[in-house]
Amino acid sequence: MEPVQATVLVLAERAGVDLNWTELAAMPQGARRDVQIGVGTGMPTPAEPDAWASALREKATHLSRRVAR
Repeated sequence: MEPVQATVLVLAERAGVDLNWTELAAMPQGARRDVQIGVGTGMPTPAEPDAWASALREKATHLSRRVAR
């Protein structure tokens, strides 16, 4: 799933969306809206959110260098 997420982040940045990378590692607070979650599975949370967010940012940066503008 991370390659898809990294692609979305690259496209969002290219579209001018101001990403808050600190919030990316934060645990979700409050109710989740506009998110499709399987009834039986729920939303998995990474064991180490900071490491996950850091790795995702690294993949997005790597991908950004290779995606055509």
